[in-house]
Amino acid sequence: MTNRFQYILVGVGVTLLTIATALVIGYNETQASSGSEIVTITNPVEVTQHEAANNLERNQGQTDDVIGLLSERNQLVANWQTSVEAQSGWLHMKILYDQEFGSGGMLPNGTQIPQDYISEIWYKSNDADATVQMVNLMWDLEGNLVQVATYRDGYWRNFSDNSKEAGTPPSLPQDDRFVAGNVAYNKIVREDIPSDKDSITVFTYHYSHPAISYDNTGFEGVIINGGIIQEMIDFTTGQPLKVTTIFQMTDGSERIADEYTYLLTEIVNDVPTNVFEYLEKEVDHDN
Repeated sequence: MTNRFQYILVGVGVTLLTIATALVIGYNETQASSGSEIVTITNPVEVTQHEAANNLERNQGQTDDVIGLLSERNQLVANWQTSVEAQSGWLHMKILYDQEFGSGGMLPNGTQIPQDYISEIWYKSNDADATVQMVNLMWDLEGNLVQVATYRDGYWRNFSDNSKEAGTPPSLPQDDRFVAGNVAYNKIVREDIPSDKDSITVFTYHYSHPAISYDNTGFEGVIINGGIIQEMIDFTTGQPLKVTTIFQMTDGSERIADEYTYLLTEIVNDVPTNVFEYLEKEVDHDN
């Protein structure tokens, strides 16, 4: 049930996860660049019969290192999630989804889902005073409300199709592509960029997979066989800041597929009246 509402309200993540199911380990060699502190993990270029034993051991070590970098990333984000959940207020987030591929589709009520949109999330974690509650609003870039979904008292409600179903409580927003085991990355690069204001950590994930054609989605001639995901995280707090996905085409070219940016992240004591009204609102019937 949770996945259903996440698909409706955060379509870009589900689209990319669908693609990710076809990913396989690739073989590329990349040199670490100079300047900032960089950790580069690669798999072997090729394996000959003579080198098989040595490369098998090396490949296992590189796989372990890839998992290690994913763990480092997830620990950073977990630190941020822990700090948020330790506070008694509401987490308020606005995330801009900028998609170059795919159309939004149509909601059951006939409303067109925009290709680019802003997801506004109000989230209260489980504490001594209240159980998990969430309101998720989708806005188009002109400021029009597209749809609303809520979670309270153990039920998800979506007001675009008047549905209500029991479900597990939502967790803090997270991109499942960075959970170890969900996607097979053949290289991960970590770059720590210090500055006077903030310290940013950039994780770059490289992956490859069999060619996938986008002809049946309205993008004729678009055939991808891999990509790069670049994620920016505040090193001090562990908060994700921006994620960019780049598709690699079979002809060697690259195209930005999507980008989502955390426009606002704050903790507030109370939600606005209109958000509270959505939280208390009931659908017309149960499904």
